Amino acid sequence: MEMKIYPNLQSINFGHRVCVNDNGFLGTEYPVGTTEFPCLTLAQARTIAAARFTDVLHLHGAFTIDAAMEHYNFIGHDHLDVTDLIDLNAADVDGSSFHRLVLTGTQGGTGYAFFQKCIMTALVALRGELEDCMLTGTNALATGGGADNITFHKCHAFQGAATITVNTPDLVEFFDFEGELILQTMGGGTVNIFSSVGTRVTILATCTAGTINIYGNAVVINQAAGTEVNNYTINRQVDQVIEGHKGLYESWQGVFDDTIWARINPATGVPWDRGVSGSFLLHQCTPNADETARLRGLHYWVHNWLADPTNLLLKRLCIEWEMTLGVVANVDNAISFFGWMPIAAGLRTTEDIIGFALVGDALQTVTDSGGVETVNTGFGETMANHNKFKIVIEEGQILFFLNEQLIATHTTNVPTIPVLPNFYIDTEAGGACAFVFGITRIWQETIERS
Repeated sequence: MEMKIYPNLQSINFGHRVCVNDNGFLGTEYPVGTTEFPCLTLAQARTIAAARFTDVLHLHGAFTIDAAMEHYNFIGHDHLDVTDLIDLNAADVDGSSFHRLVLTGTQGGTGYAFFQKCIMTALVALRGELEDCMLTGTNALATGGGADNITFHKCHAFQGAATITVNTPDLVEFFDFEGELILQTMGGGTVNIFSSVGTRVTILATCTAGTINIYGNAVVINQAAGTEVNNYTINRQVDQVIEGHKGLYESWQGVFDDTIWARINPATGVPWDRGVSGSFLLHQCTPNADETARLRGLHYWVHNWLADPTNLLLKRLCIEWEMTLGVVANVDNAISFFGWMPIAAGLRTTEDIIGFALVGDALQTVTDSGGVETVNTGFGETMANHNKFKIVIEEGQILFFLNEQLIATHTTNVPTIPVLPNFYIDTEAGGACAFVFGITRIWQETIERS
């Protein structure tokens, strides 16, 4: 039986909201739905809310949205517990807002929803606006175009990197995303990233179309295989100002320059050539099984100037390049090598080398002086991706980078003789391997780095 109390006092007890608790009370009659007597289910909450002319629901516990609930305000009831999952369950929540909740499942409807201070985990078909939310694991955006716009304001990666399956929305924008942001499976549309907080942005090879623009202060690792990535960050601009264009810059977009480079084609495989029109700026070949291929510079670079006490100018020698190994399992680890070699016909077994090799089909950093080596491995790379490699030789150490991240520092077994940029692949009996190069740069620096 309903408790007899004046309607205005009932309204005060409700406080223009309906309280729902997964350990609450059955029924829809007063006082069920108040703070002291929360209702048990969302079905009850909808009935009570309609009777009380309110759209505000305070949730405590785990719930599955079991019917369309457009234009509701869902609020976590004075706490945020990661075990209290709210499953959107493909229900239409167009025009609704979610505050201080842990959300999962598929967002239904075709319109926008608003999310504030929520934890988002394994969301599918996400669209709308997110403010100060934490993203964990992989969340997928809505597909389609036009109405599928998503905005992230001051959101954060939670419990590791936040992976976003982009799909093909019309427009996605990130403003000051904190932590590591991984973008995957982009098939179209536009993503804009505006960062003043040093966001680390990784764009995976599954991004094959559309455009990504990145502005401000961010670290960008671009492995995209078709998506246009425009890096307008401060880091990129500072690199251009400090390093300028001293040295060699090779984009492979013109006629092959045989005054700078030499190339050896596979015996029967696809010979060296530029990428097709519309692809990245590439130079590539594909040796068949049990074949070799080589791309090397014709000129030596001196890196042992530090042994010369009269040198007051040069501080370091840098090389960076983009490279893909299509099927790393088909590469002969014992012979193939990528980096600096002292002779034109150099191999992994050559002495006095600096660069990258393979061991157990995994990347290995190598310095060798007179046959004595320093090596490191275990970087978690995917060689079939289009990766960026970089080697910096400076006083007392050699730094190795993969996709802008320092992965190894060698301070021993550093050779002192001049070297050539030299990239050599030998395939095994198992089959062919695409050998793909992107933009390649070599330069000397004359300034100290802080």
